[in-house]
Amino acid sequence: LREIDDVDSLFTIISDESPQTIAMIASYMKPEEASKLLALLPEEKMINTVIGIASLEQFDSEVMQNVSNLLRIKLDTMSNSSLNKTDGIKNVANILNNVTRGLERTIFEHLDAEQAELSERIKEKMFMFEDIILLDNMTLQQVLAEIQDNNKIARALKNEKEELKEKILSCVSKNRRDMITEELEVLGPIRLSDVEQAQQDIANVVKNLEKDGKIVIQRGEQDVLI
Repeated sequence: LREIDDVDSLFTIISDESPQTIAMIASYMKPEEASKLLALLPEEKMINTVIGIASLEQFDSEVMQNVSNLLRIKLDTMSNSSLNKTDGIKNVANILNNVTRGLERTIFEHLDAEQAELSERIKEKMFMFEDIILLDNMTLQQVLAEIQDNNKIARALKNEKEELKEKILSCVSKNRRDMITEELEVLGPIRLSDVEQAQQDIANVVKNLEKDGKIVIQRGEQDVLI
């Protein structure tokens, strides 16, 4: 399942399966491919699948073998034990880090309303655009240095809270601050999808810098730097 790159074909095979079965399958896929699979599901099944992934703590090897036989895909990552531990929260966070900003909003709107505690546990493992406000100034300066497009920053800040705008504008030079402010002032009505794409692009810069070890993102008290 880790090697699946034809998500459309997989969806055709498993679209009628239960959210629990799809959750098990998605947990064994690469996060970027699993995120594409989620996007193809009807909204209710998608939400239930997300909950299913997050709730997984162990796999029944026999059940997974039956699923793999159905798909005719060998699970090379399966061990010989009857139960295999997994971190459902981490798995679903990795997957949701790869979905579009719009889909991310939809999922968390449902989770916040129906599974608030679970929603918070997932968010703690993720980096979302609004989490930029939690970055220290030096880290944010490093992030913004990677983003040369001032219009993209302006689009990302469209209709955002003043606190977040000020956080970002305080971490650039006066000249660049003036240019971004001017972009915001002349920015007319734009599609929500364009705003979300700009926000996702910026969040992805943060994730990639962290992945490359160039920045450290603190996530809760356990990640306090010393």
